[in-house]
Amino acid sequence: MLKLHKGIDGSFVVAIVILIVSTEYFFRHYFLFWFPVIGTMRVNDMISLLFAYSLLVSVLGFIASVEWNKEWNALRQAVYDCVTSWSYTPWIIALALNIGIVSMLDRLLFSNIMLPVFECTHHNSTLWLLGLAPTIKVISLIVVNGLCIPVAEEFLWRGLVQPRLVRILSLPLGIGITAILFSLKHVIVDGNFDRFLMIVGFGVICGMFAHRKGWSASAALHVLINTVSSIMALTLGAV
Repeated sequence: MLKLHKGIDGSFVVAIVILIVSTEYFFRHYFLFWFPVIGTMRVNDMISLLFAYSLLVSVLGFIASVEWNKEWNALRQAVYDCVTSWSYTPWIIALALNIGIVSMLDRLLFSNIMLPVFECTHHNSTLWLLGLAPTIKVISLIVVNGLCIPVAEEFLWRGLVQPRLVRILSLPLGIGITAILFSLKHVIVDGNFDRFLMIVGFGVICGMFAHRKGWSASAALHVLINTVSSIMALTLGAV
């Protein structure tokens, strides 16, 4: 019976990972070119991401029989605690140090390693809301990249994938392999290794915190980091 459960968990993990990677790849390299450019292509990218992860969370949440009322309540409490409780501070510092230090190692080791990216050959040339492009870009980055995607990613990776890998393997391997798969997803979709080690470290830290406090707690951390990073990138003109 234990082997059967492990086999089911293993198959489910493989299916989830393939579905996440293929869905994001399709939406970000094909779907975003099909509809008019809304201000800038960055906005189209954010809209595509929102569609992709809304679909993934809805379908996989249904398959996994997630009790969403319970999960949303836990998420709201986690966000409140992240803002008001000192217990989150060491984890926030760890994530910030990982981003600041390991990113330099990534640039040193992997800056020239690229993967082929296959994109849709049809690009819709229609432009909508060009005059509002700066405002729409700011709103889309903060709402989608800062708030929505971190929650969806933590639910999928630390809420669905990691617990099953921990049951199949062990706690360190489950957290580590989830983090590596999480990073490889970014590599495949982005077409480069520019953030490979940093995202592995990010995944390990979030994975450890999720194991202790639940995926909603790691989602709160992820939301904070992504929101601050998005605001900084916008301020510096990096996006």
